[in-house]
Amino acid sequence: MTGFPLLSVVLVCRNQRDLVLACVRSALREVVLLGSPFEILLIDSASTDGTREALAGMPVRWVGLEESPLLCASFGRKVGTDMATGRYILFLDGDMELEQGFLPAALDAIGRLEGVAGIVGQVFEKDPSSQTGRRDICRIGKKGKAEKFGGAILFSRQSLLRVGGYDPYIFNREENELYSRIKMAGEAVWQIPVPMALHHDPPPSTLEKVRREVLPGRKRSLGRAQAFLRSWKKGNLVFYLRQERLFFFSLLVDTASVISFLLLPSPAAWGAPAAAQLASLAVHSGSWSAGQYVLNKIAAVQFLLGLFLAPGLLRLPLPAAREAS
Repeated sequence: MTGFPLLSVVLVCRNQRDLVLACVRSALREVVLLGSPFEILLIDSASTDGTREALAGMPVRWVGLEESPLLCASFGRKVGTDMATGRYILFLDGDMELEQGFLPAALDAIGRLEGVAGIVGQVFEKDPSSQTGRRDICRIGKKGKAEKFGGAILFSRQSLLRVGGYDPYIFNREENELYSRIKMAGEAVWQIPVPMALHHDPPPSTLEKVRREVLPGRKRSLGRAQAFLRSWKKGNLVFYLRQERLFFFSLLVDTASVISFLLLPSPAAWGAPAAAQLASLAVHSGSWSAGQYVLNKIAAVQFLLGLFLAPGLLRLPLPAAREAS
């Protein structure tokens, strides 16, 4: 493709060769229909499964990242943002497929709406129990300002660069930290009830979340502490606390419970704070579950530990990125 691209598609992956091929094919199918110059960048996080070789002959810019303790999706997206040249950037995870019709709808919306930095649509996962064989995991029923977003999103490159883009030092929950800076800049992410992506990796169960995100020794367990510290450093902490208000409200209640127990060691000392937390969980999630409550407690402990562990990682040099010639 020649000329200044309208769209850059940035895919981030690690050892997902077959899924990446499906992702690239779906992206090519859709961007060709736009009739405008485009580019596709694959940010490969030190894959060893032959992903690069499998892409031979396809119109894809392959960018390899060296192995490092700091490798994460956010770093990959940061590299992709810095290397992209399109007016808009579509981010997809390597285990996703782009849905038909999303790009025209999203590009139309972001071109018309003022103060909108990005557009998200419906993300589906396979669900054999559903009549359609899949279900919308984002539950987007109408257009409007999005409360949050995940790995798939269409951004205005200018808006993304203006707020500093993805933070490469955050292993998990990097989207909330980025959205807090977008909101601080007076912009928003807009949601449209249009299919955006099919996610082949279903959301983890509560036990899997514990294993992947909150158990000591897992990189992702440091994400929230990293985001907190980076927000503090960059001046968007208040907006980040608002973005993660459920978690930090629960943390505040936990702290109040411990203090009240120490000052007045009786069952009554725990009653009111615990009831307030359960009410908050029910309001924000729509339904309370014991697993969700336990996960929240573990995450709170891991966050406090992360405040001591994360600063050391923030001083490490970022891994090198190399584009294939």
